[in-house]
Amino acid sequence: PGFYPYLSGWDNLRVFARISRNVTDNRMKEVLKLVDLADRAKDKFSGYSQGMKQRLAIACALLHDPEFIIFDEPTSGLDPAGMKEIRELLIRLGQEGKTIFLNSHLLHEVELVCNHVAIIKEGKVIASGAPNDLIKHGDTLQIRVTDIDKAVALLNEEDWVSSIAREGDLLILKAPTERATDISALLAKNGVFVSEMKAREDSLESIFLELTEEETVD
Repeated sequence: PGFYPYLSGWDNLRVFARISRNVTDNRMKEVLKLVDLADRAKDKFSGYSQGMKQRLAIACALLHDPEFIIFDEPTSGLDPAGMKEIRELLIRLGQEGKTIFLNSHLLHEVELVCNHVAIIKEGKVIASGAPNDLIKHGDTLQIRVTDIDKAVALLNEEDWVSSIAREGDLLILKAPTERATDISALLAKNGVFVSEMKAREDSLESIFLELTEEETVD
């Protein structure tokens, strides 16, 4: 919403309360306390940080005590401190029984805040579930080899390698980590040597990229 920079946070909130109607001063105090602005309510809006301005906007959305709230990129343009403030506020709202619908491309934030996520590609939901259910643990290997093309050709023949992706001079394999010795042996037998191999922890971002990637390494 558009706020008046020369008014205090309280007076800006009062403007929206009057537009909304049937909002008491007590309710205004409640939402300011909820977004941690009670102590700064009398300060001018122009002196607020970006995070505080965003929290005041959230306070406006909470005036009528909605059960369902949609947030579209709420941390956009904020510094790390402001992002942390909003993240903690969203978690707190969820703990108080609010249903939060969060649209964001900052998948690290989504992973920290949400208990259910949906990944959308070209307007269709292609995966959904709890973040921990979507993130696969223990089946991603990062390797550096002497001949990438030959390594890809060899590993593509193994049915326990589900996918291969390139990241610069690295290969990212979807394969059981207990197969690490088999990978080294297979490649060495065919004249390809591994200079680095380690397990990689997946993240929601890596799962998103994997699911939405249009091209794979052949």
